[in-house]
Amino acid sequence: MATRRTKGWTMVGMMAAVCLILTGCAAKPAAQSIERTAQSNTARHADSTKTISHGSSTDTHSQTSVPKSFTNSVHTIASNIRMFDANDGISWGYRGGAFHLYETNNGGLTWAEKRVPDLPTDQVSANGPGGPDFVYPVILNSKIWWFTWIDGGKAHVLSTNDSGDSWSISSFAVPDDVRQIGGAQFVSPKDGWILCFGGGNADAVSKYLFHTQTSGKSWTLVNDSTRGLPHNGTSTMMDFGANGKMGVIATVDPTTQSIVVDETYDSGLHWHLTTLDAPTTGSEIPTLLMARAISPHEFLIESSLPTASGNRLLIQSQFDGGKWISNSVVVGQVQAVASITPDSLVVLERNNRREWIMRTIDGGITWYTAATPLPSTIVGEHLISFDIADPATWFILAEDDRLTPSLFKSPDAGNHWSQL
Repeated sequence: MATRRTKGWTMVGMMAAVCLILTGCAAKPAAQSIERTAQSNTARHADSTKTISHGSSTDTHSQTSVPKSFTNSVHTIASNIRMFDANDGISWGYRGGAFHLYETNNGGLTWAEKRVPDLPTDQVSANGPGGPDFVYPVILNSKIWWFTWIDGGKAHVLSTNDSGDSWSISSFAVPDDVRQIGGAQFVSPKDGWILCFGGGNADAVSKYLFHTQTSGKSWTLVNDSTRGLPHNGTSTMMDFGANGKMGVIATVDPTTQSIVVDETYDSGLHWHLTTLDAPTTGSEIPTLLMARAISPHEFLIESSLPTASGNRLLIQSQFDGGKWISNSVVVGQVQAVASITPDSLVVLERNNRREWIMRTIDGGITWYTAATPLPSTIVGEHLISFDIADPATWFILAEDDRLTPSLFKSPDAGNHWSQL
């Protein structure tokens, strides 16, 4: 097998929680063998659930460090944050090949490390994020979290419903060619999905979608790339709506240089495929920025295309199964994107050697730019992501070329920023 993942990630490629880049090769199992795997997964999984109780070597009730500023406390790479409100949140990443978790309860001013059970090590600094053993967190709310990874021919799911004070771990078998988690999401404490990436190459990988309605205690293979899921493409985003029925998987197909969208209305059992139109000359490959199943009747895809001076930002939406509607705007270099409401979208662009906030409140028809640019210290950062705790309180996590993180906060919806 070739190198399992790409070390030199692109900035926008790391924006997506469910967007991981895989390189490698392996044979794709026949459809019949996939069906047998799906039928046996639930039965095997029922015997592989274990509760990690307090008092054991993996008791996680206490913090392991004195709270310090983000800069002085969170020394991780491949870092992420999730703020639950303006005060409370968590951050995670890797240090020395080990997964580390931190928490704040004062709006990000100070952070303390929180213990987690033993997790697989992964040399992210050498290999990049993704691949076997890379831990993929799924955060539903301030109390309920899942950590997932692939190891030994199985997907492993470590879960907590008390903010990490106690944990349960479960496992289920996956097809032989599965190499990593390609995406995961829960829409309720019980209803969730894991998208697995199998063998392939830089242009295509096999994909397998597993569904649980038991909080992750049992899983069923509901679809794969021999039936409804796209096979071409490794840059993929997945999102399910709150009703647990409507969902979307969007993938950049490098062979056609287009974005392919799969829609489901029955929790992933059946999919309808559409190739989105884009204003391209045929030589540009789009970058996928966001895929959303907004309501029982609306999908939204955000992407960008390179231009001579920056990017063309595309907002494409569909209502009630009708025709996809597109709006576009020429911007500087897109650094990060986020959504506050279905029609309220935020873009961080690099223009004239500064970082600026752009915002739309009508789904991309019209845009305005904040009057004040971000602090100049963020300009040299390479990987940037948004976390919007509430309509007023915004956070930006930035990493330099060595993946050292910095955290910035705005208390007034992106108009003014300070480094924490």
